[in-house]
Amino acid sequence: MSDRETQPTPEARPERRELDYGWLIRATPLAVLIGLFIVFAAQNAERVDLEFLTWTFTTRRIVLLVGAAVFGALVWEMARFFLRRRRSRRA
Repeated sequence: MSDRETQPTPEARPERRELDYGWLIRATPLAVLIGLFIVFAAQNAERVDLEFLTWTFTTRRIVLLVGAAVFGALVWEMARFFLRRRRSRRA
């Protein structure tokens, strides 16, 4: 075999691509948040009694905290939706 047959021509060589670390930059804060949530959940794992009107519940504190956060986020998004809708009708 000659060297000419084993060496690829410059046109046939694959282009060298730069490494893309964008996924790592996006995944790192997410991994930190997940780790913080796990620590937060472990520290708030005790059972608590909740009395609301005539109902009484026994649940873990983390369930109450996450439920309150989700409820708050839903209220926030509903408020944003209605405010945008109101502004778009004025324009």
